[in-house]
Amino acid sequence: MELSKILERFALFADMELTDAMQWLPLCQAAAQSVERSLRPGADPDKNQERLSLVAAALAYHHYEKGRGSAGTKSISVGDVKVESSAQSDTSREVLEEMWALCQDLLTRPDGDVWLCS
Repeated sequence: MELSKILERFALFADMELTDAMQWLPLCQAAAQSVERSLRPGADPDKNQERLSLVAAALAYHHYEKGRGSAGTKSISVGDVKVESSAQSDTSREVLEEMWALCQDLLTRPDGDVWLCS
């Protein structure tokens, strides 16, 4: 996965400028590694860069929002996917669920729902 693509998508999810998102590069790297470890046997990451970048960015965004613990009404649209929520961490969880659904043929969900623990 290209880290630059993950960072760009993270910035979109988090509604921040790419230059501001740069400080969250380690979080995006960790999310990419987590996604790579969750690949199903036989899944081709090179052929699925776009989808895997989206789920890695969504994972980074979810952890970013959990860390911030922010609240407030927010909606996020990426392509045809639109998520609205009254709490930002709920929104990030929904975004992650939507992006994971796009990749469920490529990824195994970690035991204990590690990605989505609250």
